[in-house]
Amino acid sequence: MSLPGLGLILSPEIFGLSTIKWTRTERFDFSPVYDPVPMRAYSIHNMLNVMPFGDYGDYIDGRDEPVDFTLAVQRFNQALGLDHNSLIELVNELLNVTADFCEHINHLKRVPEENKKNLIQIHKKIKNSLSSL
Repeated sequence: MSLPGLGLILSPEIFGLSTIKWTRTERFDFSPVYDPVPMRAYSIHNMLNVMPFGDYGDYIDGRDEPVDFTLAVQRFNQALGLDHNSLIELVNELLNVTADFCEHINHLKRVPEENKKNLIQIHKKIKNSLSSL
């Protein structure tokens, strides 16, 4: 079984994102894509995203450490041409709609407890990183 994901595409119109202050002339939208990687759900795989963004995890510019999540989000935001206030607005919306995500994980009956703990830990780590933007 495979679940659909989202892909970023150029679009002449954005639906529901009219409050974003674009600094580029292009417009972006999200499109469903086929995700053929169901093994990402296995506990031995801890992949944040199947598509790279903002050089996350890469060594760039002679750095000794790979690009961390926070810097990758900022670099991705810059590549999209969004201003910082728009990024913060989107992140706050994301944090609000996922506020009870850990509760939902805990209510999953068919997911082993170890996997639930792992998912909650990953969620909290990403949430903390996004909160620090």
